[in-house]
Amino acid sequence: MLIEELYDYYGTWTNMVRTLNLGNSTYQIWKKQGYIPFTAQLLIENRTKGFFKACESHGKPVVKKKGKGSSIQKEKSDSTTSS
Repeated sequence: MLIEELYDYYGTWTNMVRTLNLGNSTYQIWKKQGYIPFTAQLLIENRTKGFFKACESHGKPVVKKKGKGSSIQKEKSDSTTSS
C-alpha cells in the first residue's frame, strides 16, 4: 500500500490517523521515509479488515544504485631525468 492510497481514501491525514488509531507523527515519518513500513502495512490491513492490502515491495526504501565506472583513475606520468 502506498501513502497516497491512504490519503485518497481518508481525505485528510488527521482522519486517517484517528480512524486507524495511529500516532500523531506517523504520517510525517512515513512521508519523510517515502514509504509505509511493511509491519505498519500489516497493521493497517488488519485494522481495515483487508480493505487495504500490505505489499512488501512497497514497504522498503528505494535504493539508488551507482553505475559502474564512476571511479576516476589518475594517470601517472613518468618523468625520467638523466644525470
